[in-house]
Amino acid sequence: MMLFKKIPITVDQQEYKAHILYDPGLINVVLFSNNHPASGLRHQVQIPKKLDVKEMLEKKGVIEVVEELISVAREDIVQQRWERLLAGFND
Repeated sequence: MMLFKKIPITVDQQEYKAHILYDPGLINVVLFSNNHPASGLRHQVQIPKKLDVKEMLEKKGVIEVVEELISVAREDIVQQRWERLLAGFND
């Protein structure tokens, strides 16, 4: 995957970076902490492969939706969704 942009995010005084990554037909939003994925959760958008993803990421409407996905990823951290999921595997 290619990196489009990194956006700094703070959650409970801890620094994260939202990585916007892309491949043909795919946009991924992943939060990182200390250069490692902050969780196993990813937020993904699949678009037709015939579209130029990088060009699409430059469009206002698309980046607004990606920013909303970053908010969802931030909320994953706040709500400890990954940790709860892992705990469910151990029940």
